[in-house]
This record gives sequence, C-alpha cells and structure tokens, in this order.
Amino acid sequence: MTVIRFEVDRHIALVTIDRPPVNAFNRAMRDQLIAALAQALA
Repeated sequence: MTVIRFEVDRHIALVTIDRPPVNAFNRAMRDQLIAALAQALA
C-alpha cells in the first residue's frame, strides 16, 4: 500500500503523506518517504 505520494508541478515538488487516521510512521512508510525525497533530489 502506497502512503507517500510524490508529484512535481511547475518545478515544485510535493510529497504527500496519506495514512489515516494519524499518519503514524512505520518502516514501510519511512522507506517510501526516503524514495520520494531521493526522487525530489534527482
């Protein structure tokens, strides 16, 4: 299940965390966030 979304709009990167009800972090979410940030830096 993907809980981190990465998108770029007009040179602005947006990383969205969507894990209701509280967006609590777990290992899978951390891995997805790291991948999204790596995409933003590429």
